[in-house]
Amino acid sequence: KGYGREVINYALQIAKEHNCYKVMLFTGRKEYEVMQFYKSLCFNNEDKQAFIYWF
Repeated sequence: KGYGREVINYALQIAKEHNCYKVMLFTGRKEYEVMQFYKSLCFNNEDKQAFIYWF
């Protein structure tokens, strides 16, 4: 296990190598465990609010 963490860390590494100033992650999942997983990777969900318009 740990594939999700590996994939996200790899994506963050690539973003850093390309001088990106931030990475935004969107999810439709609201389970506590999912939120804790993203927080354990140093993502925070307090800075931005996303709005989506669906057709």
